[in-house]
Amino acid sequence: MKGSLVVNMEQPQLKPVFLSLIAILVSWVFVFWQGLSTAIDIWLISEIFNHCLFVLPGSAYLIYLKKDELNVNQIKPNYFVLILCLGSLLLY
Repeated sequence: MKGSLVVNMEQPQLKPVFLSLIAILVSWVFVFWQGLSTAIDIWLISEIFNHCLFVLPGSAYLIYLKKDELNVNQIKPNYFVLILCLGSLLLY
């Protein structure tokens, strides 16, 4: 096999990661429902803030473009960020 390169990389178990992300997202929406619904109402009504409706689809598109580069990195949780999340939750 001239010129071929065989790389044996273990695939990380992504199912627990995705389940955790979904649980966090659902919890976040549940806790901040009042603020989220108010923000969406303002985005829909005000001409000044209509561009905010492009943020989520635009972010999803940019992540899709870089999906191959993102798959190379192994996903590791950083629990230090939870301290910042809890602090901002208390401020809210």
